[in-house]
Formats: sequence, structure tokens, C-alpha cells
Amino acid sequence: MAAAAEINNAPLASSPDTDAGLLAVLGQTLRALAVQPGVMAGIKDAADGRYLWASDSLAAFYGRAAA
Repeated sequence: MAAAAEINNAPLASSPDTDAGLLAVLGQTLRALAVQPGVMAGIKDAADGRYLWASDSLAAFYGRAAA
């Protein structure tokens, strides 16, 4: 079997069978979608409403740097 065709069976840092593992997988999926051009996404702090993370498109919409 060619190296490119082999399946990597290494365990994830956290298994999707746990709540933490599921949240990790969902977070990776959200990030993969949010970094697509034109997609506006952000994560806000529930306590004070500040953005903890914003996609480049959302930051540009508000005229701010994503950092």
C-alpha cells in the first residue's frame, strides 16, 4: 500500500466520545468554516460582550484588525 493511501489511526488529543472531545472537533470544524473568504464569524465573551475571536471578514466589517 502506498504511503499516501495509508490511514493514520493515531488517536486524537481528545476523543470525540467525550464532551471535551466533541467540543474540540466542533471547534476545529467551526474554525475551518470561519476562515473561508467572506464568512463573518466571531466568539464573544458572555460576561461583557467583547469579541474573543473574530474572522478576518468580521473584523474588516467593523473596520478593525482581527488581532
